[in-house]
Amino acid sequence: MKISIIFILIYVIASGWCQDETVFHCSSKPGCQFSHCDSDRVDIDAHTKEYPITCKSNSTVLSWLDLASMNSGNHKSFNQIRDQSTKINNLLRRTTRQSNEVRELKKDLVEIKEMKEKLIKDNKKMKEDLIKVQVINDKLTEDNEKMKDENCKLKVGNTCHFFVLRHRRDVNYSKAVDICKKRNADVGLIRDEESYNAIVKYLRKNMPKGWVAITIWTGIQFDPLNGDVTPANSFIDWYPYQPVMGIDDKDRTNVHLVIDPNPNIRYQGMRNTFPRANWHGVICESLI
Repeated sequence: MKISIIFILIYVIASGWCQDETVFHCSSKPGCQFSHCDSDRVDIDAHTKEYPITCKSNSTVLSWLDLASMNSGNHKSFNQIRDQSTKINNLLRRTTRQSNEVRELKKDLVEIKEMKEKLIKDNKKMKEDLIKVQVINDKLTEDNEKMKDENCKLKVGNTCHFFVLRHRRDVNYSKAVDICKKRNADVGLIRDEESYNAIVKYLRKNMPKGWVAITIWTGIQFDPLNGDVTPANSFIDWYPYQPVMGIDDKDRTNVHLVIDPNPNIRYQGMRNTFPRANWHGVICESLI
């Protein structure tokens, strides 16, 4: 009876510890007439007699202590694996985020590089434009200096005079005004005897060869009806039998100057004439 109870207890415990495929290797106790157990599995129901036996599990059967230890180790390993997995996932997310940031940085660097190249190109063009502007400014300065020299052939007081002469007499008063304006000047006045003598002397000295006289416009106006001169303080040295006045000559409103290369010739001086008349050129002036 005791043997039967022990056997049943062993079976129950073994069944709880092992799976259905648990295999026992059994042997009888010394003095018993039991030869051997089933080589594959002990069939408890088939053995109703009591036998003094001892059983030993094979290597695949784990004791409850081993199982508990394994379960504990598995739980610990699971926690470690879970922690490692979490760390790996975090690392992957961080790596992905950093990869995205690196990609954005590369994109920004490409844009910066393109901007830098554009700035270099723009700066180069700007330098070229500045050089062109400087060349233009230098030329304008040179032209201005040259124009100043050209526009100040004769300086009297604070007034610079220059003269534009044509071989053909084709300059009427309207054209004379345009000639001076294009040179930033006005048709010249003769304000006093000093200016008159200086202008006459300069024109005699610079008269083109072969000319018998110079006829040139001044800016002085004359009224043939009453004899008024504008500006009123203008210097006048009339040509013989001048000025021409009267209702029939009321359109002779402009004064031009006639200069002979010989200062002793009588027929030279200032005459009033029609503004449509054509002469050699014009006296221009600018104040300084």
